[in-house]
Amino acid sequence: MAEIKKFKTPAVKAVFVHANRTATDGHKHSNENIDLDRTKYNYRLKTGGVKDWKKRLDEVFRVKRSDNVTFAEVIVTLPKDVREEDERRFFQSCYEFFCKDFGDENVMYATVHKDEIQPHMHLGFLPIEKKDITYDDYPNQKYKSNLDKWVKKHNELPKERLLASAIINRPYLNTMHERLQMHVDNYLGYHTSVLNGATAKGNKTVLELKVKTLQEKEQALKESIGGIKEDAKMIKQTMEKTGITSEDFALYPLLQKIENLQEQNTALMEVLTRNGCSYSPNELKPKNYIPAKSAPLNVYEGSLVDEQLTSNAVVVIELPKHKDDSPQQKYINEDFDLRQMITFAKNSDDEVRVKRSRTSDKVFVIIKTDDDVKKTITNFIVMEQMLKEIEDIRSRKIYMDRIESDRYDLARSILTSNNFQAAYFEKKSTIDKMLEEEKEQIENIKE
Repeated sequence: MAEIKKFKTPAVKAVFVHANRTATDGHKHSNENIDLDRTKYNYRLKTGGVKDWKKRLDEVFRVKRSDNVTFAEVIVTLPKDVREEDERRFFQSCYEFFCKDFGDENVMYATVHKDEIQPHMHLGFLPIEKKDITYDDYPNQKYKSNLDKWVKKHNELPKERLLASAIINRPYLNTMHERLQMHVDNYLGYHTSVLNGATAKGNKTVLELKVKTLQEKEQALKESIGGIKEDAKMIKQTMEKTGITSEDFALYPLLQKIENLQEQNTALMEVLTRNGCSYSPNELKPKNYIPAKSAPLNVYEGSLVDEQLTSNAVVVIELPKHKDDSPQQKYINEDFDLRQMITFAKNSDDEVRVKRSRTSDKVFVIIKTDDDVKKTITNFIVMEQMLKEIEDIRSRKIYMDRIESDRYDLARSILTSNNFQAAYFEKKSTIDKMLEEEKEQIENIKE
């Protein structure tokens, strides 16, 4: 029900952090069993920090060695048969018991944790022995010199010393639980299972409870893996019956392909619906647009680099991953500020960037494109959101070239559906190429 751990100096700070944690202390705790949502229910019977430990350490005599135990902690787990309303009284009785054993001045903190598997108390203390020290206690010349320094500083021999072996030893541990049992029973007024109170089946320390939990998780994972293997075996058999060989079988790529196709299909259906097209492949072709000043979207044959842009234009710049130059390279070359933006954008992990010009009132939207349809669609969705967030976008005009990898005309659909004022440019060669590819696909379907 209670266990004592000893710590050397390098580990002490971490012990304080764990014991005195709060939900908002910013520390990342390695114990995966901590439920931070319940940390607010932890409470303290005594509060102390590393500074208090160092201060107390300086007040007592100690032999300075690298393997010295300079701190200890007793962990007391709440027995199952303690009444719910007596939880705090139980921990208070334990706190008073150990303060009497180790000295109240040596106890640095007593914190009750309710955010782990079982409520328990961490009580940290310095293992200090009260004793009139003499030179006979330190026959070793090296330790005598430590004693000489103490006497020179304090003008007397020490009456306290840091010595874990004198406080935490076998005689003490052999009687600790029995004495604690009697103390708690007298304090609460009824008997509790101190000697085997961590679980109904016996005395388990906090560490043992954590090990048990991990073992249960391991078993659950083994069962889950077994189930996945059985599922994969059945899928493999079914696929082989339909003519797919075992070499082509891989569960994750298959699921990934299904997800990609579903996303592409959803995007395509939205585009077709917005443009009033049929879902038949042979009817998937461009609509005729008539430029008009009153229309929010004007479609032109050509390129934005030949256009006279408004002073507050929003200019979409494409950076194809498979090319060194942008389709708008001629326009980029004429603007030093934009050239710098493009250099940064190429080296950035961002797929879409919105940057305001430092030399004019223009806004540049830089979008990376890819032959991967899914990636292109994702980038367009990000671009749409960024366009909406541009301040006073409704008073600006967007200038954009048709992107070659935009097979489903998604960019134009975005501009139209949001009612953005825009000049959209298409090259005849691009349209002809796409129509040729569509024709090829239709012929393949017929075959």
